[in-house]
Amino acid sequence: MRKCVSLCGLGVVSLFALGTGAANGQAVTDFTFEQWIVKNSPVLPSEPAVAVSVVGCANDAECDEVNDVCSACGPPLVESVGSRYLAITPQPAISPTPVGFLVTSPDWPCLSKYVSGFYKCSETGGRCFTDADCSYCVGGPYDGPCLDDEDCKTCTHNHAPCQTEEDCDGNPCVQVQTCSISGETCAPHLPLDTLDISGDGLDDGFIASLVDDPADALFLTPEEWGTSLYKRCSVSFEPCTMAADCDVGRCNLTQRMCSVSEPECRNYCTISDWDCLTDTDCIAGPGDTCTVPQTCEAYETCMGRVYVTGVDILPSEKTYTTTYEVRADCGALVGPASAVMWHWADADANNVVNFADIHLGVLAFLRSFPIDIPPRTTVSVDLVGVEPCLVDQVVNFSDILQAVLAFKGSKYDPDVLAISEECDVPCP
Repeated sequence: MRKCVSLCGLGVVSLFALGTGAANGQAVTDFTFEQWIVKNSPVLPSEPAVAVSVVGCANDAECDEVNDVCSACGPPLVESVGSRYLAITPQPAISPTPVGFLVTSPDWPCLSKYVSGFYKCSETGGRCFTDADCSYCVGGPYDGPCLDDEDCKTCTHNHAPCQTEEDCDGNPCVQVQTCSISGETCAPHLPLDTLDISGDGLDDGFIASLVDDPADALFLTPEEWGTSLYKRCSVSFEPCTMAADCDVGRCNLTQRMCSVSEPECRNYCTISDWDCLTDTDCIAGPGDTCTVPQTCEAYETCMGRVYVTGVDILPSEKTYTTTYEVRADCGALVGPASAVMWHWADADANNVVNFADIHLGVLAFLRSFPIDIPPRTTVSVDLVGVEPCLVDQVVNFSDILQAVLAFKGSKYDPDVLAISEECDVPCP
């Protein structure tokens, strides 16, 4: 007869004889999982049925059913919070095990990068892509990045960077400027910068990017990733220290929102598939009465999140969607969890850019962003920055202008938004 083993856990296995020779349900022997496999392989015994139970993972969050292992981390909570930001919350929220996050995308098959700090120049702290971005040409009108003086050649007629006269439409390409080589390096900046995600003056999130080298990946405990910051409830966005502080729930049958502290769920019809106030609301005929009680079940979590952005985090558009998948790495990859990005310049997640999105940008610029209504995060209106390809966590007229242009029909275009050839899609 076949023996059954629950999916997760390499704990202690108890064998229970269900036939003659022992009382039903009486544990007769304990083994580790490995011992049980050795003892019972390769041929299962033919005696009466034996059931097997496995004392496995410490909690459900540690159970990776897909790979049939216990993990010290679970799949993260992943959410799009705008057209340029991806929010990640580690699970479980309390764990001593450091965890990293690997981001991939079915829409960009070549993308496979870990979360870490933004690349910054080691001394000045300016954001960068390469070491060359940390040194600049001096002694003339061109102040672009450079590694040596050769990078500071310019055309005589317009001072544009060049290497040969062909780059200057036949005009001379000369090297009259020099490179102020700083010796700085471009590397992920740690610790992560904090972020006032709601615009109320309190830091309630970390800001992060994706890095090319897995050796630069950041591994932190869930608390270090952000749950030690000023936390908020996932739906109401009220301040919290634990999930019990969050009051928004869902009625168990209709899934309508309700208050956990003051339950307000209606009864449910015994036959009709909806909630009701009186028997007259139940129309399925005799026996259909408004008598099935509903309960308000807790729904919110108390979150501290890391907000990931950068050149690889791109919006969806009307004709396509951009999906990102995130796996937790705590010695083994767990997940993925996925999220679909909002449309370009959509600030309220309704897949339409209209005056409401522009208005939210104006409110964020005026520091009166409405955190009591969705989307509750100022990053939803942070679209561009002063540096190529990167948003800058500051909402100003440039962001509002992009919302206006999107309302008029423009699409996300790295070539238009950037002044550098470095800004490109993940898989050019």
